[in-house]
Amino acid sequence: MLAPVFAAWGPDYRTGLSDFQNAFRAAHPGGGSFASADPALQLAYLTTVDRTPFFETTRMLTLVGMFSAPKYGGNVNGAGWKMIQFEDRHTFAPPFGHYDAQYQGFEYYPVKPA
Repeated sequence: MLAPVFAAWGPDYRTGLSDFQNAFRAAHPGGGSFASADPALQLAYLTTVDRTPFFETTRMLTLVGMFSAPKYGGNVNGAGWKMIQFEDRHTFAPPFGHYDAQYQGFEYYPVKPA
């Protein structure tokens, strides 16, 4: 996402990633990188930075990657969609919900070949 869509964020995000890693190492000398740390230590550290702009950006990029269409490079094999039980269909047939279950005017859109 940093290359095609949010390219302007790239330099600042990379700096934020370096700052994040440096701050982790300063808080836990000798602990190595954040990625190699024990999960309990990672979680404890994340609770200290979870309201920072860098973390908020990382959270947003994670969600975009997890729930976007796999054709864009994230959500591998539709894993995010499976998690929320989303069915990837071009069209959805009524009734969509209780509020329009009796609606008779729906017409299917023709599916155009890709």
